[in-house]
Amino acid sequence: GNLDVMQLAQAGLANTVCAMGTALTEQHLREIQRFAPRVVLILDGDNAGRRAAHKAIPLCVATGLEGKVVWLPQGEDPDSYVRQHGAAALQALIDRAPPMLNAWLDGLVADWDGSLQGKTRILTQVGPLLAQLGHSDPLTRDQAYDYVVAKLDGGRLEDARARMGGYLD
Repeated sequence: GNLDVMQLAQAGLANTVCAMGTALTEQHLREIQRFAPRVVLILDGDNAGRRAAHKAIPLCVATGLEGKVVWLPQGEDPDSYVRQHGAAALQALIDRAPPMLNAWLDGLVADWDGSLQGKTRILTQVGPLLAQLGHSDPLTRDQAYDYVVAKLDGGRLEDARARMGGYLD
């Protein structure tokens, strides 16, 4: 983590912060929010990094932080990626990175096995996040809802709205 921050700073990518493993908390994000309303999450390109991103994104939503998620290639971390490919290549990944909420929803759907039970697990995870989002940003909540429904149900909004129950009320 510390080497990642130092390498990014040496490459001219300032204003970086390192979260050590899964230790990122809502309080950390509130501190970051004092200095920046938007963040770019860049985590290691392995399963642990992906799990950390999927944990961090709901925390970002809870604090009102917006931003993007950069998915590094398998086996890469920010330090190794910049050393091997350069700062311009990392900046290109940042420029093309998806919004964090889309990335989180895509990650849930990517792991879906196509089963009804799997769909229920996804909707169970998505519901509370959308409810939380609805308190501060109902328009984004509705768009996120439509996005996940299109991924899961081919756009059959009425059926999915009924399954989401009171989360969207």
